[in-house]
Amino acid sequence: MCEIGKAFEECTTSISNTWPNLNEINIEYCDDLVEIPAWVCGLIHLKKINLRYCQELVTLLLELGNLTNLEVLRLQSCTQLVELPESISGLQEMRFLDLSDCVEMDHLPEWLGDLCGLQKIRMMGCTAISELPPSVMDLVQLECVICDDETAYLWNFYKDYLDKLEIVVVKEDINLNWLHKRSA
Repeated sequence: MCEIGKAFEECTTSISNTWPNLNEINIEYCDDLVEIPAWVCGLIHLKKINLRYCQELVTLLLELGNLTNLEVLRLQSCTQLVELPESISGLQEMRFLDLSDCVEMDHLPEWLGDLCGLQKIRMMGCTAISELPPSVMDLVQLECVICDDETAYLWNFYKDYLDKLEIVVVKEDINLNWLHKRSA
């Protein structure tokens, strides 16, 4: 596990000046990251942000909406994250959003349909989400929803409105066959 959240808070270097053309940032498995460092929002060329398994992440900064080139936002297993900031509704380049296992998120925002470039969304294990906002009908570029059975049920209603939509249900595959190889 990474414990770099405190270092981010104490960082005095201007990251956006040091790496002005940085287009991808991976901060995975950081168990002390409560919010995205503010300097991330100054990296205007970012195309991909990966915050998977940052289980203490509670909030995303409003300034995230300044990242107009952002195409990929991975938030898988950010188990304390409750909501997405409305500021990202203007991210027209967003192609892929991963909310899998964001178990505290109990709804998708009404403005989700404003992400007109969204092509793929991953929503496995979003157990608290019991309905989708009607604005998902505006996601005309949406090609693929990767989810579990429960979430597929929610998306099936909108399939008639979204011509390109394919709902891919991922079944949990518990395979322990590898165990016998380890004991040999």
